[in-house]
Amino acid sequence: MKTKTFRFRYWVDDFENFFFWFSVAFVAGAGPNIADDWGSGGLVSVGVFMGIIAALFWYKNKRKYGVGVYISLPSKNDKTREKYPPLSIRKTMDRSHRDWFIYGPDKLTNSEIERANWVIDTIGYRIEEAKTKNQEDHPLFFYIHSRLPEAFAVGQKAAILWDRDVYPEENYDSSWYALDIDFRVRSFARYNRSERIYELNLREIFNGYSSELNSDPGYRWFDNIDLKEIRSYRDLAPLKRSQLAVILHIEHVEGSSRAFRDSAALASAGVANNGYLVTGEDECDEAVFFSVGAKQFFQKLQNGEAESIVRNILHTCQKYSARVYGRQDNPVRLLTNAPSVFAFAAGAYFPMNSKLIRYSQDRDGPEYTESSDLIAIIDGDDVGAQTESSLLSRDLETAVEWSNKADKSLRNIVQKVIEVSGVYLVSSGGDSAIFALPKSALPVFLETLEYLREETGFRVSCGYGADSREAFVSLRIAKNSGKNVSIGA
Repeated sequence: MKTKTFRFRYWVDDFENFFFWFSVAFVAGAGPNIADDWGSGGLVSVGVFMGIIAALFWYKNKRKYGVGVYISLPSKNDKTREKYPPLSIRKTMDRSHRDWFIYGPDKLTNSEIERANWVIDTIGYRIEEAKTKNQEDHPLFFYIHSRLPEAFAVGQKAAILWDRDVYPEENYDSSWYALDIDFRVRSFARYNRSERIYELNLREIFNGYSSELNSDPGYRWFDNIDLKEIRSYRDLAPLKRSQLAVILHIEHVEGSSRAFRDSAALASAGVANNGYLVTGEDECDEAVFFSVGAKQFFQKLQNGEAESIVRNILHTCQKYSARVYGRQDNPVRLLTNAPSVFAFAAGAYFPMNSKLIRYSQDRDGPEYTESSDLIAIIDGDDVGAQTESSLLSRDLETAVEWSNKADKSLRNIVQKVIEVSGVYLVSSGGDSAIFALPKSALPVFLETLEYLREETGFRVSCGYGADSREAFVSLRIAKNSGKNVSIGA
């Protein structure tokens, strides 16, 4: 569907262009007469004036390049559909593109793959048009406003039109294919309470080479995880196929990456049912993990400088897959909290039959309401007794040291627990904290808490229930059951 909005504005733009060229023709034709009456100085003055006008017109119209395509592909779980772009996107498209179009939202009854296919079938001619006009520098812009799995699926379908099945031979350092059109994807997202438009230039990502990996890769932490060992430890049968899990964490809260890493690794190994919608065909035997600082990443996305980070991440996955599996087209499963602009790029880059794993609490951020399903209370074990013992022994230094250690340990646990999607911190103080969470987030909440007990060595009891009374009673039971355990009403 093609919108015909802003017709009056287009008419004004056309009139401006007509007026400019009419003025040029008028000055050129009337130049000799003006020279006779005003002399050469007057003619130069008119020429300078018209030059200034021409420069202003050029500056205004130079931003009208490329074609903008707005794609709204909501999730089945979204309560409302976006009939029109968000205001910031609408302004950006009108300012940047002479022509722009709106596609979607499509029906929500089909899968994201089917709806993404509908989108690409509808606008495929625009991509073909961009390929034929590439030599004229006509970039194509996609404005994606969707959840991560939908953005990933649209990227997959768009890449089919770019002949991405042509893989480089015996060269694991190159990209999957060379993108020969100027194609850019933008997304609307909120970060740090601000609404922004973020952009990735796909041609720069796909046509770059991994020689740049010797410089700053842009991510804080990289790790590879043998998921076969995790499955073996849980007495699960070996997988009959090889598949790589790619875990990318955008770290909004410092120190939260490890909990995200372990939760996603357990899910991709098929061990834990912790919120990720992993099916049997999604289970993996290897995983790579990346952690990227949110502030740096979003700033680079906003400034158009994030291509090197994304390229390094995707190329590293490609090289690892080629080294472990001996092939470049091995499908992957992506688990991430990155914005949809990255999901689109990953969908376009990763091999066919790859998939982004949907999270059951996939939303902009956890929100606490009075109707939250569960209340959970955690409380440090023996903190008061240890402090009292030191004080009674006149060992003030040890008492202060123990109190500070307990406070720091609990703060670290709280910071990592609230990274679990859907979990909201209601209150925190001393050696205890109260959380609100939906039932669907409980498995990953308990998994994360159990891991943090082992990692920090800090003993903490947890009680949870439908309300504060049930949670408190459960906490008392946990305290009387040996402590360092989680009990639910």
